[in-house]
This record gives sequence, structure tokens and C-alpha cells, in this order.
Amino acid sequence: MGYKAEGEGFMVGVQINPIRGLPSGFPDLLRFILEHIEDKMVEPLLEGLLEARVELRPLLLNSHERLKDLIFLDIALDSTVRTAIERGYEELNNAKPEKIIYFISLSLENLALSTDDNEDLLYCIKVCLCKLLVSFSSQ
Repeated sequence: MGYKAEGEGFMVGVQINPIRGLPSGFPDLLRFILEHIEDKMVEPLLEGLLEARVELRPLLLNSHERLKDLIFLDIALDSTVRTAIERGYEELNNAKPEKIIYFISLSLENLALSTDDNEDLLYCIKVCLCKLLVSFSSQ
């Protein structure tokens, strides 16, 4: 995002320009994530994290002058997804099958975002999960 002018210590006066090519709403998305990082209900946080990874993905797949920064941001988002999912396990003890399937779908989507050519994988995941949801709904 770039550093702010009001840095402290050795960061005073350091200016690093923001990364070009990020979607305009990306800073708001990261602010949302930071505001909800400790929430007990992890679904909104997980959705925000995955949305951030989806929006970051095109920049990761193309050559970029700040690729290292983008990679580290993606790693941090991925790690936070994993931590939030682990924190949400407790909710699943008495959850309905639909909620368990939803958690699984979020986990699988995060996994797919960590693979190189993921379009086919994402399509298969969505089709399988839709079929599972339909079968649970009809019971």
C-alpha cells in the first residue's frame, strides 16, 4: 500500500510508493480484515481474506516490479485463512451439514488459490459442493 509519512524512528521520511495495479477497493478490504481479525464468527473474515487473495492473484501471475511484496502479502493472507479456519473449528461441533460444507468450501478455495492453474480445480470444487448442498437440502 505504501508507507505513510508519519513514520516513527528510522522510518521517518522513508517513502515507498504503493504497488501499482491493485484494485481500488483493496485498501478497504485489508482494513476490513484488520478490523475483524479477532472476531469470534470467522465466516465474514474468511470471505474477506479469500476475496483479497482472489484480487491479488492476477498481479501474482504476471511479472511485476514488486512481486516479492505481493508474494509475502499473499503468504500472510493464506496463513491468516488457516488460522481463522482453525479458530472456527469449535463452531462446527454442533453445526448443520451446510455450515460444515461451507467451511470445507472455504478451505478448498484457499487451497485452489495456492495452485498455479486453478480454474479447473475451482470449477470442480464448486460443482461438487453444489451437488452436496442440493442433496442435503432434499433430505
